[in-house]
Amino acid sequence: MCAAGRRLTFQGLKQARSDNGYRATLRVYQAHDCPTCPLKAECTMAEYRRIQISPLLRRYKQEVRERFKVPEVMATVKRRGVEVESVWGHIKEDRQFRRFLLRGLAKVQTEWGLLSVAHNLLKQATLAG
Repeated sequence: MCAAGRRLTFQGLKQARSDNGYRATLRVYQAHDCPTCPLKAECTMAEYRRIQISPLLRRYKQEVRERFKVPEVMATVKRRGVEVESVWGHIKEDRQFRRFLLRGLAKVQTEWGLLSVAHNLLKQATLAG
């Protein structure tokens, strides 16, 4: 439905590829009476309003919404900001870590491991006082 409450009609399927290479099949819908609509300026700058919907993405989003309705899951998600995000802040700001110095997955994993060990040792030293 458009902003004026009019139904958009199905135009066909379109294959799309995201920047990271993910392929998706999109359903394309278009309005037909946009030039005479009083809400056209709020709705679209194009001649006709056109939208693309990914049914698979909608299904994934609905599954996540259903999962988040469980109180235990919500508690875990709320803790993430306290447990994980602060570590990123310390590593990026306090340790001034902006980029990996080495290339290749094995070397990056080693560099990240060393950085993690250093972070944990410094945390232990602070707690020991």
